[in-house]
Amino acid sequence: MIFNGEVDRYQGFHVNLKDVKQFKDITVDEFELSLKEALDDWVKKYRCSWFEVGLQLTHFLPVLAKFGYVFHHTKTEYVSMNKWLSPSEPKNVPDYAFTNIGVGGLVIDKDNRVLVVKERHNLGIKMWKFPGGYSIQGEEFGETAIREVREETGIDCQFESVIAFRHIHKLAFDCSDIYMVCHLKPLGSVMKGSGSLEISKCNYELDDCQWIPVDELRPQLSAFNRYILEKFVMSQSAGVMIGLKEIPVNIPQFKHIKQQTYSIHQFNKQLQDNKGS
Repeated sequence: MIFNGEVDRYQGFHVNLKDVKQFKDITVDEFELSLKEALDDWVKKYRCSWFEVGLQLTHFLPVLAKFGYVFHHTKTEYVSMNKWLSPSEPKNVPDYAFTNIGVGGLVIDKDNRVLVVKERHNLGIKMWKFPGGYSIQGEEFGETAIREVREETGIDCQFESVIAFRHIHKLAFDCSDIYMVCHLKPLGSVMKGSGSLEISKCNYELDDCQWIPVDELRPQLSAFNRYILEKFVMSQSAGVMIGLKEIPVNIPQFKHIKQQTYSIHQFNKQLQDNKGS
């Protein structure tokens, strides 16, 4: 049996073990013998060996573990294992993604009212908070905030800026957690159209959803959300925001990547006030 694979730029050798038709007639004993022979060769050529094993071929996993392979990550359709081969270098394979990304939207209208929700599935304390949730792979921060606000409240928005983010550890799935909060401008109700800010509450996620004036809302928020609101008000008064700019990628291999960069921008407060009125 010959393992076909690809070599990455770090001299890691990757074998794709997902094709059931290609490997269905290979016994576990044959796989073990082939792997032993291959490793004798790979240790002279590569720094690391990788296997991606499809769900229907997981009977090979104990063999990989027997030869020192460890789990790196899983997807819904495969599991990835690796073995460090270089005898002269310490293992420097990075951990798989260990941080969840969530995004909330601070939506404020021209009458200085904030769109807030009370979650149905809460931690025992029902407090007003900004709508938000976890990102889907491939989403920008603003896209997540816009989608979550639309799904929870029925209000369409556009991204304006990032206000702040929080970073904590040991949260969902025992992972680290980054939670961004974005300033969103309301455009209108999904149900009623542009100009209408009538709420369409998601009943299976929320107990309540309202537009509440800033001054009335402050004492009803958690310390975190109140801090975010205060920083937003302060930044608006100072005429600064964390805005978005796409910077071109000049490396040919990464031309397909959108390099979205968030940094401090200054804006004309008087012009901003006029736009909102």
